[in-house]
Amino acid sequence: MIIFACSQKKINEETAIKVYVENIIVEEKYSSAPDSIKYYKNKVFAKYNTTEEGFREFLLSLDNNTERWNNFFRKADTYLIELKTNRVID
Repeated sequence: MIIFACSQKKINEETAIKVYVENIIVEEKYSSAPDSIKYYKNKVFAKYNTTEEGFREFLLSLDNNTERWNNFFRKADTYLIELKTNRVID
């Protein structure tokens, strides 16, 4: 019996940060329209050529490492500030 497994393309930290921040923006922008949240989150995943599962795997890889989590959130905050500075979001 031969079993083929789909290999999930792992995402790097930079991509995960962008997915995280942009998904938060989607959640806030479309908070009153749950169907729109799902639609636009899927667009974010497609934009970065990943899936929700791949993103979740990345987050799980941070495990219980406080330093890695703090580093992730610090970089996410920097990316959010960059988006605001470049007026991509208001």
